[in-house]
Amino acid sequence: MPDKPRTVLVVLGGLSAEREVSRETGRACARALERRGYTVRVFDWQEGSNLSLLQALTPRPDVVFNALHGTYGEDGCLAGLLACCNIRSTHSGVLASALAMDKLMTKRLLQPLGIRFPESRPFEEAWQQENDRLSFPLPCIVKPIAQGSSIGVERLLDAHARFSGDTTFPLMVERYIEGRELTVGVLGDKAMGVTEVIARDAGFYDYKAKYEEAHAAQHVFPAKIDTELAQTLCQWSELAHKTLGCCAISRCDFRYDGKHLYMLEINTHPGMTSLSLVPEQARGIGISFEELTERIVLEACKSKACNLAAVTAKEERT
Repeated sequence: MPDKPRTVLVVLGGLSAEREVSRETGRACARALERRGYTVRVFDWQEGSNLSLLQALTPRPDVVFNALHGTYGEDGCLAGLLACCNIRSTHSGVLASALAMDKLMTKRLLQPLGIRFPESRPFEEAWQQENDRLSFPLPCIVKPIAQGSSIGVERLLDAHARFSGDTTFPLMVERYIEGRELTVGVLGDKAMGVTEVIARDAGFYDYKAKYEEAHAAQHVFPAKIDTELAQTLCQWSELAHKTLGCCAISRCDFRYDGKHLYMLEINTHPGMTSLSLVPEQARGIGISFEELTERIVLEACKSKACNLAAVTAKEERT
């Protein structure tokens, strides 16, 4: 492969509930890479097109830009498939993606390092079948263990509330932290800064606020917080990124109740849409959307954790 990749295949869409967000992310990144001089092909992975995905890898691209959110993209499945084909791909590798996708596993790995998380339990342990309610302190959040974009998330405020969402996939119950919503993007291995998200709906930053309503939330970057809190947020985000083995880009989400800081999750495939937080942070520190997208591609070519560069080099010599 040349020192700098020339051809990029952007894989977008996918089979998860986050398909439409992925398509928006992927199209934006494809346009950005074309503006940076790359030859770009786009593959929209749809139901029933698994064989077409393999066919799309011919001719062989220098790098696959993994724009899939959620299942099959963010959980390491696509990264694993491409690793088997000895093709470089962007974002985190198989293990880091799988670990970060599982919110309970992320908590188990990071909590011993001093990162504070809200109290949580698997849904089946907190659900009382006989009286159709949760045995968990209220208010609380019920959310999928392995989904993103706040899909399937519900906030239960009082004893009369009932969870009305989908229970066909693993869920968790988590104590709802009243307070400020803060998020940190990590590029390479350095935090870009802290954004405060001020949601219109009483502080609940749901799917619509993230992706569908342009004025549903205000993003304040840099967040108006004291220096010590900002340093802790950045340190925890960098530590989570490094500990899980993430590559290129990640975003950690937090709540701050005025006294204690709580990490909620880490996202290895943060959105790259017009409303997304990571591109906003990058712009805030002087990195354009085009440069940000290219840096994600170039990271796939230099990080041993993200690709199979050593294997490729050996094959090219033989």
